[in-house]
Amino acid sequence: MFKKRRDRVKREKDLYYIFFVLDAFPDWRDSVAEQLAGLAAQHLAWFKKCRRNLSALFEAPDSDGVDALLNQRPETAFPGLNDDQFRQYAFSTMSILIVMMDAALEATSRHEV
Repeated sequence: MFKKRRDRVKREKDLYYIFFVLDAFPDWRDSVAEQLAGLAAQHLAWFKKCRRNLSALFEAPDSDGVDALLNQRPETAFPGLNDDQFRQYAFSTMSILIVMMDAALEATSRHEV
């Protein structure tokens, strides 16, 4: 998992790749949601920890996770957005992932009852 990496740049790249996939392939979001549900069901403790970590990193547009994405943003990426606009966009994109993870956890808890 990205948090275990010792190299800050590699951790940031891991986060940027997640962001990139969510941004570049919006049609995959349903598939990602299905995969997340499977991961939550099979690896509940790990999944909850991952969700907590992401939520802590992406608390707000000025959080550490958004800083990491900004640090890894290629010069040619999102040319129409200044840094503040990119921060908002990155935060909202990663928030979608967190909401999908919440839905996966909710579905898992419904099946446990």
